[in-house]
Amino acid sequence: SYPADLPRDTRLAADAGADVVFAPSADEMYPAGRTVGVTVPGFGDAMEATSRPGHFDGVATVVAKLFDGIQPDLAFFGRKDAQQLALVTMMAADMAMPVEVVGCSIVREPDGLALSSRNTRLSGQAHADAVYISGALFAASEVFSSGERNAIVLKAAVREFLAGVSSIDLEYVEVADAGSAGIIDEVTAESFLAVAATVGDVRLIDNVFLDPRAGSVDVGERVETRSVLYGGGTCC
Repeated sequence: SYPADLPRDTRLAADAGADVVFAPSADEMYPAGRTVGVTVPGFGDAMEATSRPGHFDGVATVVAKLFDGIQPDLAFFGRKDAQQLALVTMMAADMAMPVEVVGCSIVREPDGLALSSRNTRLSGQAHADAVYISGALFAASEVFSSGERNAIVLKAAVREFLAGVSSIDLEYVEVADAGSAGIIDEVTAESFLAVAATVGDVRLIDNVFLDPRAGSVDVGERVETRSVLYGGGTCC
């Protein structure tokens, strides 16, 4: 169900200065009769793991194949998929893969909505309603910046902000450790506050990263003009 446009993506990569695009076919990545994959028992038994059983085994398998096929020095993953970032970082370390995994701040639309290919499926009103998701996270970020570290209080701030928005079907609000993606009760190390919700028939995820040592929050970066997802020229 993900919108895909390889010609456009290849053109954008070329315009950005890329020399090579690695785009193997599904048959190359998943040959018939394959029996070997990467499993991650017990990883992330909440949030996306609950909503999408087996998802992270698939992520681990395909990323391991990509790392082996490309053999990169650096691999950049967005923080919007916070559990995925934790998984890939752990896998690279545990399996002694010679690659450094770098987490990148979430990129947002000018109105704050986290950039996603799924956004193209939102109608005008649904898009406007979806902005409340990031608004709720920003509101909770203010609570964190004021000194609050209790996960229950931070989650309550999100729920309170979204309480009056009937068009948003809230699936979960959780606070998790950034390194392990394990659910926590108190923010004592770098963590993330994550939300999953459905607007219309489009499921969206978003989060903010919390650093209690610096007392700072990574809420992401906003593009200044219409993004390429909607036919604009801004990609980052």
